[in-house]
Amino acid sequence: MRTFSRRVRASNDLRESTFTLYKGIVRKHIVPRIGDKRLDKLTARDIDTVYTRLRADGASERMVKFVHVILGTAFRKAFQTERIVKNPMLRVSAVPKYKAPEQSTLTPDEGQHLLSVSRNDPLHALYVLALDTGARQGEFSRCVGPTST
Repeated sequence: MRTFSRRVRASNDLRESTFTLYKGIVRKHIVPRIGDKRLDKLTARDIDTVYTRLRADGASERMVKFVHVILGTAFRKAFQTERIVKNPMLRVSAVPKYKAPEQSTLTPDEGQHLLSVSRNDPLHALYVLALDTGARQGEFSRCVGPTST
C-alpha cells in the first residue's frame, strides 16, 4: 500500500494543494493502519477496520470520508492497471457518511448594511463583488494577493 500510493500522484490530475493534503492523510491515517500490507491482500474487512479505528481515535466523519476517497482512488487505479484482480472497496460496509455543514448567507438587508458600513474600507469593491457574484471566500483570496500557481 505504501509504495502504490506514491504512484497514484503521477497518474491523477490533482492540484498540488490537494495532493499535499492527501499525502498527509495517507502518511498520518492510512500507512500506520494498513501501510505494511500488500495491496492485493487487503480486504473489505481491513478497510472497515480502518474506518472503525479512525472513529475510535476521534477522527471526524469528514476525515474518514477523505480516507475513503483516497483508498477508493488507489484501489480503482490498481484495478485498472491490473495490479489487483478485485477491488475490496466495492464490498466495504462502513462507508463514511459526511454531510457538509449548512452554509449561511446574508439577507438583502444584511448585505446593504455591510456595504454601508464598509464604504471607506479598502476592500469595499471586493465586498460588492462578493455580494454580486456569490463567490466563496477562497475564490476571492486569489483576487486580493499573489497566487502560488
